[in-house]
Amino acid sequence: MILHFMDLDQLYYQMYMRASDPNTIDEEAKKFQKRCHDFGVPTIALRNLDYVRAARTAGYGSPQMRAVRSQRMLPYMGMLPESGRYNWIRDEIISIAGPENLDRYFPEQKFPTHDQWEANVENGLMHAGQHVMIADGQNHAVHADVHLTSLEAMIQMANSLYQNSPVDSGLHAMVKLQMYGQIETPHINAHMQLLANDRVHQQQFRALQTRLGSLVNVFRQVDAIVEQGQERQQRLGQQQQTAQTEDQIKMQSAQNEMQIERAMAASKIRNQALKTQSQIETAQAKANQKIIPMRQQLQMETAQQNAALSPVQPVSPQQAMGAGMGGASPEDVEAELPMD
Repeated sequence: MILHFMDLDQLYYQMYMRASDPNTIDEEAKKFQKRCHDFGVPTIALRNLDYVRAARTAGYGSPQMRAVRSQRMLPYMGMLPESGRYNWIRDEIISIAGPENLDRYFPEQKFPTHDQWEANVENGLMHAGQHVMIADGQNHAVHADVHLTSLEAMIQMANSLYQNSPVDSGLHAMVKLQMYGQIETPHINAHMQLLANDRVHQQQFRALQTRLGSLVNVFRQVDAIVEQGQERQQRLGQQQQTAQTEDQIKMQSAQNEMQIERAMAASKIRNQALKTQSQIETAQAKANQKIIPMRQQLQMETAQQNAALSPVQPVSPQQAMGAGMGGASPEDVEAELPMD
């Protein structure tokens, strides 16, 4: 089996050299080179190789040895990464059902690479408004592709909301897209600058550069939409503020008029009350003036009636003076008074 694999190494080397020959006229070789080119492999890399070696199967063709080696791997299963455990299960299915039945029982699953996962995490941070630094050892082509895909998806979503939602909701979506693009685009440009020096990924670099250029034009339109929408909202705000000011002026004027009317009504009520009180006081004064003379007249009449009915008649002043002077006349009394 070892000699057989050594023969396969030479066979596969000759097959690869013929398939990767840039001057070949074979159609299958041209298709192989085109598929490599589509996957981002430069033409110069097809001939720049170290060796071609056939993959050795577990057990070197012996099913018993393959089962023994598989059992020896069981204690280490918990230490393997998810991709390692996945490949171990595929190898077990191949040893049991054969390679022709592998996809029937265990179809291949493509797990995201670490760079793809890391780029998605960075997208979440940039959605939250945080800037992300570029670390050493990152696959810049993968990062740029994931970031551009996220940006393109958000552009489609924002465009759909802008066309099918109310004006305020559509404008809000465009503002969020603008903010995300202002953080994401410089990060992608940084990856692209580092990728420009990578000769292996030049084909991917040109494709990513084309996508990024189209997004730059899209964001110019987004900036114009946001600017127009903000100006419109500002005009509406000013109009609403003017309307509110006019309403406040009208309300204040109405309140002033109501206060004036209330003051005038209160003044009229006070004047009417004062007038009524004055009339009452005047009437009472007139009534009092009439009542006092009537009382005096009644008192005098009562006194005269009492005097007429009394057995003792009062003495007049003249009679009282005559009796006090012994019957002398007033002239005689005046003559007898000494002269000073």
